[in-house]
Formats: sequence, C-alpha cells, structure tokens
Amino acid sequence: MITAKQGPISLKNLDEKIKSAAWRSKPVWYVRASQDMMIDPAGEAYWAKRMNATTISLVSSHVAMLSKPKEVAAAILSAAAAPSKPGKVANK
Repeated sequence: MITAKQGPISLKNLDEKIKSAAWRSKPVWYVRASQDMMIDPAGEAYWAKRMNATTISLVSSHVAMLSKPKEVAAAILSAAAAPSKPGKVANK
C-alpha cells in the first residue's frame, strides 16, 4: 500500500539545490514515532523543535500511519484546519 501510493523518488530530486527550507517560513507539523527503530526519536524531537513544529508524539514504530492510522489522520486534519501559527506541542 505505501509503495503503491508513495511511488518511486526521482533521482533529479537529489540534484536540486534548496534555496530556502519551507519550514523557515511556513507552519510545520511533525508526527514523531517514539518507538522508531529506523530514525532516532531523539533526533526526530530535535528536528521538530528546530522547525518550531507542532509536534504529535505517538507510541509507535517507524510506520505510525499503519499502527496508529486514526491518530495520524487526526494530525493531518488538524494541520489542514489550523491557522498559520505553528509551535504548539501535543503528546499522545
């Protein structure tokens, strides 16, 4: 399912030079998986804080969208409906 929806990444994407990271000027939401064995959860927390992201921490593995689909969907809906002021933290 994930492969079918996500699709392959284009190698061209790796060659593009980023002029300005979007998180520097736009609101950001971050779903952090506290049981992630692929990406260090402490690193995830660091990146989310650096981006001033509204952070949702879930007791989940790397694929929170599979193990906690309702919570991830709620985070997406919350981000879509939120005003453009980031930085609140929500822990679940």
